[in-house]
Amino acid sequence: MEPASVGKPVIFGMYMYNFRDIVRMFLEKEAAIMVHNQQELNSALVSLLKDAQLIEKLTKNAKEIIARNQGATLRNIKEIKSVI
Repeated sequence: MEPASVGKPVIFGMYMYNFRDIVRMFLEKEAAIMVHNQQELNSALVSLLKDAQLIEKLTKNAKEIIARNQGATLRNIKEIKSVI
């Protein structure tokens, strides 16, 4: 989330079990690139270096996801308090 929030493209590997929901959102909305091996990482990096529009699309989509989900912790706390 941190790189995306400052306008950097996000690339991650397949071991993101602790962040399944975020990964799903980012992939569905074309806001990040998931790689499975060294070759895919190399390919993704080359693509980003050659394609400014790809960087723009990834970062724009990621910022939109972050904006839509800001305040989620406070909303969750409020919901928990309402049932306690």
